[in-house]
Amino acid sequence: MSTSASSATGPITARGRRTRDAILDAAAELFLRLGVHATSVEDILEASGTGKGQLYHYFGSKEGLVRAVLRDRADRYFETHAPLLDDLDSWDGLGRWFDAILRAHDRPGCHGCLFGMLASELADHDPELRAELDRFFDRWRGHLARGLAAMRSSGLLRPEADPEALSLLALAAAQGGFLLAKASDDVRPARLALDQVLSYFKSLSPASSCPTLGPG
Repeated sequence: MSTSASSATGPITARGRRTRDAILDAAAELFLRLGVHATSVEDILEASGTGKGQLYHYFGSKEGLVRAVLRDRADRYFETHAPLLDDLDSWDGLGRWFDAILRAHDRPGCHGCLFGMLASELADHDPELRAELDRFFDRWRGHLARGLAAMRSSGLLRPEADPEALSLLALAAAQGGFLLAKASDDVRPARLALDQVLSYFKSLSPASSCPTLGPG
């Protein structure tokens, strides 16, 4: 659990933290499966085994809970992936990170991306949430861009390769893949998208003379 989480009214007890975490976990799961608008407060309370007073004590409102879920999941994402994010300066490192991303989403009902879903459903209506999402995606791209820049410096990518543009391409492909994965309840579109991104990156190595977005 991220250390940024705290009670709205002051220090939180161990029991209170367990309650708060249960609400966050249930809400994140339901938001991903059903969407925010289709998830009621009652759904979250039933799934978490908590009471309405507890939810409003810790989060103030459903909107406050949505923002807390976003911050919590963003923190957890980078904490969980930290060892992989420090190793994005090689083809093997990129492959391991992409595989880890796919494994995290390879379960029924959870093939989509929570961050992408929140962006499509709420970003136009909640400037604070949009700013939080923008920070998450910028951080995601930043890790990848730094890894690609290191690969270019070490000769694994050609000098003309643009790490910033390539990291944006990877993010766009991943989000598109997870959108289709959510619609089909099948992780394969996301797997294909990331496989093709990695293949394209490899086509920009000095050993390759023909960059391509196509198979193989």
